Amino acid sequence: EEDDEEDEQQQMNNDDEQFDEEFMEVDNDQHHHLQKEFSIPYMKQAIDFYDQINDKTGRKSHSWKAFQHRFPKVKNRSFIERFRKYLESSGTKNQKLDQINQYTYNKFKKARSEFHFVHDIHLKRWALQKAREINDRTSEASDSWILHFKRRHALCSRKVTKLITQREVVDADTINDSVNDFVNKIKKLLPHYRGRNVLNTDQTGLEIEMVGNRTLSFKGEKATFGKVRSVHNTSHSYTVQFITSLTDQPIGKWYLCLKEKNGHMSDNIKKDLFQASRKVDIVSCRILDSQRIKTSSW
Repeated sequence: EEDDEEDEQQQMNNDDEQFDEEFMEVDNDQHHHLQKEFSIPYMKQAIDFYDQINDKTGRKSHSWKAFQHRFPKVKNRSFIERFRKYLESSGTKNQKLDQINQYTYNKFKKARSEFHFVHDIHLKRWALQKAREINDRTSEASDSWILHFKRRHALCSRKVTKLITQREVVDADTINDSVNDFVNKIKKLLPHYRGRNVLNTDQTGLEIEMVGNRTLSFKGEKATFGKVRSVHNTSHSYTVQFITSLTDQPIGKWYLCLKEKNGHMSDNIKKDLFQASRKVDIVSCRILDSQRIKTSSW
């Protein structure tokens, strides 16, 4: 049986060699699009499969027909030699550009995730670093390339609205880990309690006059205005806090902290005060120190 298999393999290889001499020439369009049709991993797999040797016979393990069944996109053997040249030079020019682009973008994402300042010079430095790594001496990371890179990934120069320290970044990660740990513990405890006995409370800050900071308007105007009833009210807020159960039922009375720091509510405020459908205790408070809170109720 082994002799029959060897004879069959030998016949397939002979037919393969005859077929190889008669393959069709690849036209210019195929050559032009070759680099777009095949990825580097695909080329490596094709080469490894094509070069595989049978240990018993010392010949190729796969016939050309078997190869084409596995890799139908490879039309003839001229592709194999081109694959070898591409792999020897670490890929085509476009593939190298893709590697440079992906590397630069990954570096940018990591830098911004850590809230570092990033400018065009950093993009250029990362691109040239990757170009040297893959032995691409033609890439210069020009201004034009940087412009297209920023457009491709929707990047632009933005005003920094808040400055933070490294400690705040670390603290944020610690808080997130603590939150996830807390949620996991609570999920394990919830089945042991009735929903109405699981309570949640938190403070919610509400601006006295809530407005957006964007509006549709005309291009090119020197200043864009937005009208409010009181500019003062847009920067002041009050706090409301209530308790709800896991079954979405309100528990007890609501706590409302107004902006009057001296514990006094004027008649004008009382006149325009929202009247709730259920009894609400309205409390104006002033924190005197960390141990004592002075309150007045109406």
